[in-house]
Amino acid sequence: MGLFGGTQVITILCSLIRSKLVALWIGPAGFGLLSIYLSVLELLGQISSLGIRSSAVRDVAANAANPDYVARIARIVGRWGIVLALAGFLLTAILSPALSIFSFGNTGYILSFILLGVGVAMNVLTGTRLAVLQGLSRLKNLSRATIGGAVAGLLLVIPTYYYFRLDSILPSVIVYSAAALAAAQIFRERVTDKSPISASETLNVGRKFLTLGFFITISDILNQLAVYIFVSWMNINAGEAIVGLYQAGNTLFNRYVGLVFTAIAMEYYPRLTAVVTSRQRVSTFVSHEIKISLCLLTPIIAIFIATAPVIVNILYTSRFTPIIPFVSIAITGTTLRAISWCMAMVILARGDGRRFMITEGFSAVIVIIFNILGYKYFGLFGLGISYILWYLAYTTIVYLIYRYVYHLTIARGIYKLAAGSILILSVSVIATLLSGFYLIPAIIAAITIICATFILRRA
Repeated sequence: MGLFGGTQVITILCSLIRSKLVALWIGPAGFGLLSIYLSVLELLGQISSLGIRSSAVRDVAANAANPDYVARIARIVGRWGIVLALAGFLLTAILSPALSIFSFGNTGYILSFILLGVGVAMNVLTGTRLAVLQGLSRLKNLSRATIGGAVAGLLLVIPTYYYFRLDSILPSVIVYSAAALAAAQIFRERVTDKSPISASETLNVGRKFLTLGFFITISDILNQLAVYIFVSWMNINAGEAIVGLYQAGNTLFNRYVGLVFTAIAMEYYPRLTAVVTSRQRVSTFVSHEIKISLCLLTPIIAIFIATAPVIVNILYTSRFTPIIPFVSIAITGTTLRAISWCMAMVILARGDGRRFMITEGFSAVIVIIFNILGYKYFGLFGLGISYILWYLAYTTIVYLIYRYVYHLTIARGIYKLAAGSILILSVSVIATLLSGFYLIPAIIAAITIICATFILRRA
């Protein structure tokens, strides 16, 4: 947790510095151009990779006890990485005219998007290298590769921003991807097995993790589509300013608190995959992971609720104060997110891609309905409530699958722990909202942390 929590903090810090320098030295035009390129890079990279990182992690972790077979899987993943990287480049090149017209209203950026395809290809290759490290639980090398790529990329692009200004945006994106790939290559798992691997074996083994990866990719696209549909609806019915407030609030409790989920997943997912054939061990691991997540998140969220006005003013400006009730309420739903997330990982660990896709599809439909109704009747405040209701529904769906399809259990103490966590955070929200945010945040934070610590330690 400490290892990858720190890793995520450093990578986000590098990203913030990068954005700040672009805004400072190049201005809004550079910032907008960078945002467009990064959005296209992320979307096409996600489509091109076909979820190979998540699915390959599962295959590697499931066979970790057999080094010879893992070595062959690693080589096969590498081969498929090259194929998917080339496919990503070709996809970007084919779509470049449409991307240029859609993004800029003309065909003047076709060559730029073709070059961006190089970055897409490198990101796919980076994912395959990191997948093997994660699957084998080479956590230190995985952390070093992630941090090394982010820091090296930042150091390399700083001079280009300063000297070449607007012309440096596209090269900087490609250089950043190249730095990430170089770091992943340096810290990659060394494979000593040199025995021949036939094309049919590459195809047969690859088909397994690509099938799962396909369902993961579709699930991600459905979630992104749900966000796009709601934001578009809000833009038409409420205007760009409200959309900006929603996105700012959403970033606070998803991106920054999400550090905890990302950090835990790096070790939890491969460990869960390795024991997925044992119901007792899976049940134990899931219960432990829920407990760890709640123990970490409850004090963090309590402090966040108490100091929400301060955090908003530091990260944004006083013009964003309308999001304070929204984020204060919504962030309490993160406890439900932690519970459902720990159980949902079992679906992926079992390689049940179709069920995972259907579950995420239901989730996407639910969030659209709840968000539209929440905003329509209660404004931004209603979006906080809809976030909680969304994860309450999602947690129920995942639990039914976990309990009655896979016949797994959760330790009794976890129910008490979850109830205590939700109670603490609910009292924190109510007290803070009723005070009108005029109570000293430190007092509320101290009370909630003392209560949280007492209950969590006895769970």
